[in-house]
Amino acid sequence: MTERPDLFVATAPMVSAMNTVRMEEMPNGPVNTPEFGTVKDPEEFKGLLEMDSYHQLEPSTDYHATLIKAGIYDPRVIAW
Repeated sequence: MTERPDLFVATAPMVSAMNTVRMEEMPNGPVNTPEFGTVKDPEEFKGLLEMDSYHQLEPSTDYHATLIKAGIYDPRVIAW
């Protein structure tokens, strides 16, 4: 959705990890570091930053409509 917004008119990420740079701060975040990496390691941080949808937003870009859903009782992905 941030890499090629011109390809879509809408997206609906369902319970997705869109802010991977802050994932370790979430309740279930530390257990994900073996899979996703940690911000404490410079090389792994680069990968997390590349995956992070929030940090890929470009000013003055027309993004399409987005419906973001989160599980209210799912501690793995925080709604905010």
